[in-house]
Amino acid sequence: MKNLTPPLRTTKILALTGFLASLALMADPAQAANFSFSFSNVEGLTPGTVAGTIVLGDGNGTFAATAITITSTPATLGYTDPIDVFSYFNNVSVNNFVVSNGQIDFTNSSFAAVNSTFSSIFALNYDSPSFGSLLTVKDNDNTSSGVLDQNNKTLASAVPEPLTILGAMTAAGFGAGFKRKLAKAQKDKKDA
Repeated sequence: MKNLTPPLRTTKILALTGFLASLALMADPAQAANFSFSFSNVEGLTPGTVAGTIVLGDGNGTFAATAITITSTPATLGYTDPIDVFSYFNNVSVNNFVVSNGQIDFTNSSFAAVNSTFSSIFALNYDSPSFGSLLTVKDNDNTSSGVLDQNNKTLASAVPEPLTILGAMTAAGFGAGFKRKLAKAQKDKKDA
């Protein structure tokens, strides 16, 4: 019977590669922090909640978002989730987020963007109480047509679980699996 166990050198190389990959996953050269946000309808005509993610610089300070993705909207607004805010809402008028102690300070942060072709509007804490947090019905610039929270009563933010932890756990799982295979291969070799 042919031995299908990989040579010890190959197993070590695979284990080392897995370890190095886990280190690469833990490194964050871009130094970005990911936050989630959500707000619910209070004054608008569309019931429901808008949720998404914001990518900002790491640490405390004032940052412009480098990416905002709306991940969930009420179906009646007419959008297809997820929405890349900077691609769809191509006219950004305000992009200012203050991070303090690892949380977005929405009392001092503001974002507003319009799709200049179709006049759809997305805002987070913009010129409250005139606008506040809102997402209009697609292709409609009537601010009360969609999900609207003029006074930001429901606007919330959180720091999601970093993907680096998931990557490190996956790499550790692969490493443990390789270690078990190596130990079994060595035991089988010794028994043979």
